[in-house]
This record gives sequence, C-alpha cells and structure tokens, in this order.
Amino acid sequence: MMWAHDARAGSRVSMREAREGEPREPEARRSNHESPPARRHGLTPTQPRPKYHPSQNLFPHPRSSWNATINSPRPIFALLLATAATPVASPVRPGFEITGNSISPESLTSASNGDVFVGSARLDIYRLRRGADAPGNAVAAPWAQAPASGPPMIFGVFADEAAHTLWACAAEYPESKPPAPRSTLYGFDLETGRQTRAYPLPTPRALCNDISRDAAGNLYVTDSINNEVLRLAPGAAQLAVWADAAAFGAKDSALDGLAVLGDRLYVNAINSGQLFALDIGTGAHPARVTEVQLPRRLDTPDGMRAISATAMLVAENGKQARITRIDVAGDAATLSDVVTGLAHGANAVSPQGKQLGILEPQPFETRGDERRVRAVRVPLRR
Repeated sequence: MMWAHDARAGSRVSMREAREGEPREPEARRSNHESPPARRHGLTPTQPRPKYHPSQNLFPHPRSSWNATINSPRPIFALLLATAATPVASPVRPGFEITGNSISPESLTSASNGDVFVGSARLDIYRLRRGADAPGNAVAAPWAQAPASGPPMIFGVFADEAAHTLWACAAEYPESKPPAPRSTLYGFDLETGRQTRAYPLPTPRALCNDISRDAAGNLYVTDSINNEVLRLAPGAAQLAVWADAAAFGAKDSALDGLAVLGDRLYVNAINSGQLFALDIGTGAHPARVTEVQLPRRLDTPDGMRAISATAMLVAENGKQARITRIDVAGDAATLSDVVTGLAHGANAVSPQGKQLGILEPQPFETRGDERRVRAVRVPLRR
C-alpha cells in the first residue's frame, strides 16, 4: 500500500500525477467520502520528500477516519483476523499485540507452524511464534531488520518455507533527497532472521511492493512504479524483468498484490482496479497475459493471497473497505464479499490455517512514540 505527501501543500498526490510529474495546486482537505481511488496511493517524484518523521503519516486511511487520521501525529495499525463469509461485527476472541516506536505495519504473512510475520514501513520485521494461536496478551517482537545502508522502508513480506526464507521488499520513494539506494528484495533465514540474500531491482526508480512464489520455486515481485513483474528463478543471481509495462496497458495502473493459482500468476493493479492473469509457461516471459473479466473493477486492491486451487482473497482498501473472494474460471472470475464493514480500511490478508489475517489501519493506543497494534480472531471457511 502506498501513499505520498506533497510537501508544498501537505496533501496527497495520485500515482498518475507522480509518474507524469504534474505540478498541482494546494487543495482543501476532502471529506470522508470524497477521496477518489486515484488519490489513495501514489508517489511524488517531483517534490523532495523529507526524511520520515513520526509526525508524518505515510499510510493514512481515506475512509471514515479520513480527517482524523490525516491529522493524527502517530498513526497506528491494528491487525484484524476475520472470517470468510462472516461480518466483521461477529464475535471474535482476542488476538495478540505488536508494540514498538513509530511502527507502521504494511504487510503480513504466515508460516504453516503458525508463526506470523509483520512488515513495517520502517526497517523492522516483527514475528510472533505460533501467532495464529497465541493468547490475547502475547506481544510480537522485532525479529529482523533490513540493512541500514539500504532502502529505509519494508513493504511486502512473504514466508517461503520451501526456501526457508522470509522475503521482504525494501524501498523508498524514487525521488527522495538524497537519493535512496535502489529498491531491493531481501531474504532472511526463516528461523534466525539473519539476512542471507539481497537482490536489487533491475529498473531505475523501482519500488518493490509485493511477493509470491510458484510450485517450481520461481519468485515473483511487483515493481509498482515501473509497472513490471520481476522473476527470480531458482539459482539465479539476479532478478529479471519477466513482464514489462507494455503487457498491462495504462502505465500508471500500479501493479501491487500477487497470488499464484496453479500455472498462473495473478496480479492486481491498485490504481486501475484491474486483475491480470499471467500464464507461467517455461520461457523467460509469460506465455500469455490476459486481463481477467470481473463483474466490477476492484476498489483500490492491495494484498492478495491464494486460498485454494481456484480462489484467492484480496484486500480492497477503497470507499467500501472489504475482503473479497475471487473465484476464477478461465479468463473470468466472480467476486463475493468475505468481510465487509471494515471501518478503517484493509491493506493485506494472510490465511493462517483455519483463520484469516487482515491488516487494518485502526487506532488502538499510543504512549508517546510507542504504538500498539493488536489482533482479533475468527474462523476462516475456505
């Protein structure tokens, strides 16, 4: 999930404005229901972004808490674990907490043993052992940290048990001053948290956003700025452009969430609301790229995870923030609500056995610079 602030006006800019470098005049803050999807996620290469400070809110939520969140000096996030086909208001049992200074969780992933990992838009990655079954008073702890010499923000995280690796996207806004190191895909030992791998993204101004893996061990990464899908083949020394921007139409659609179903990789576009299917094949590039026919455009789609051979879940962080089930049949798909009424948005999902994790920006508690993130749980029906 990506946001930008224009330092000239303290306002947001869209991905389209960021890519085209269009100047924009200060605008009045929009009401809770006036923020169009195109303004919810974007980057601002034309304006130097000052070094991140806890008083800045890099990931405000555009919906019911729009004005309160944008003015909040210490935005915090709650991790909500909810069920398929169950309203969010259903009774839940307590989850766990993540506590830290200026934490800004942006993604989550789970291992089969129940360990839960949360990436923060800082350098830290948090882990809670057996987090899917932890008692409500359990607290996740910092587990790994990206190198201070690299990009300063963690976006997507992905637990790759076959490779015994926790993958993490590290990035910075492309036009930061001074220029940040190139966006990098890091690998951490899944048990110890020791950094073991680093793969800079190949295209300049890249922003590594999200990660998935196929059955053959190929790793896929979205570059949201350049609108590319990259692949790291088993044993490869570097990431390669697997599908370039020409395959996806509008250059500012902003590829984001990924999920592999069988021999296809599915990729959503956060600005345009499209869903693409890429036939994996055996070559250096997709055998075919197809836009999946949907009954409606997705509303600011973000994190996406597979839950079966033909279905996946996506977090829609738009005007009606929800978790949506996508059932695929050929080049078409149906959409059905899994969780609705998420008052403070949703930007990531993670199946955790019989439970589903949802990352929701919801104020919980602050103590000075310390922010507290908590989880609740209900079952998941696959």
